[in-house]
Order: sequence, then C-alpha cells, then structure tokens
Amino acid sequence: QWLEAHPAVDWVSYPGLPSHPYHERAKRYLTHGFGGVLAFGIRAFQAPGEYQLALVDRQGNKQLVGTLPETTFAPRISPDRQYVAYDSSDRTGTAVWIYSLGDRTSRKLSLGDAHYPMWSADGQWVLYTSNAQGQQAIFHQRSDGSGQPEKPTSPARAPESWSTVRPMFSFI
Repeated sequence: QWLEAHPAVDWVSYPGLPSHPYHERAKRYLTHGFGGVLAFGIRAFQAPGEYQLALVDRQGNKQLVGTLPETTFAPRISPDRQYVAYDSSDRTGTAVWIYSLGDRTSRKLSLGDAHYPMWSADGQWVLYTSNAQGQQAIFHQRSDGSGQPEKPTSPARAPESWSTVRPMFSFI
C-alpha cells in the first residue's frame, strides 16, 4: 500500500492489495500468503507517448534537446550533430524519420516499411533497411529528402557500419 501511494509510482499489481482485480480470489486460494512477486510502473515525467531526447558528452553532461515518439528505435545523430535519424512505428507502419535539433521538428524520410537508419560520414545520405519493394533490402537516400531512394543491395537484413574512408558499408 505504501508503494501504491508513492507519488513516483503509476500503478502496482499485487494480489495482496485490495485494489487488485483478483484480490478476492487470491484471498480464497492463496491461503499461505500472496507471494513475493509484484509488478509496478514508474510514473513518466514527460507527456504520454513520448521519450525525452538527450545528448550526452563524454564527460557525462546531459542536454535535453526535444522529444521523440515512444515507438522510436535506433536513433542516430548526424555527423554534424544537427539532426537525428530514427525509425518509428504508427498505424501505417514503420518509417525512417529525420529530427532537426535546431527547430525540434521531424520529417518522414522513407516510404514503406523502413528500419535501422545510419548516416554517411558526410551526413548527406541515410542508409536503411526496407521491404517496400517486396523483399528486404538496403536503401540509401539523400538526408534532405531530395531524390528517390536507391537500392544498392538485396537481400539484406540490417546495415551495420558505413566506412568513413571508402564508399562501402557492411550489413547482415
């Protein structure tokens, strides 16, 4: 009950609590105690459905720079540290997005189902995986959104690294 009343706790699930939906059944069947397993959720300190985006330097100094949707995965900062590429899902699928740290807005970069963005060393291109053409493949597209995505290879599951010295990348 103490945990349930704590201001940083959003919810508690424990059959020994009167607020638990199966508390009466637990009293009837768990005659030697309610057990030692409980689950609880920490109250979020940002708007529901969002994650805080922070930049942290090597000394551990943290700078909050905006929010991203809670479905965000694989955020990658651009080489010039002005943008973040990430993938995020909604009811229409998963896409690669570009978030501007300057004006704190996001714009959709990819079409179709796209994942695992990765920046080129010069920040002019974003590499990602997509099955938009029926087979999972790697595409690269200009980071400013101009032009059409190009498919340098398929099949491919995910880009792993993009060379800063030579025009090549690795993937699995």
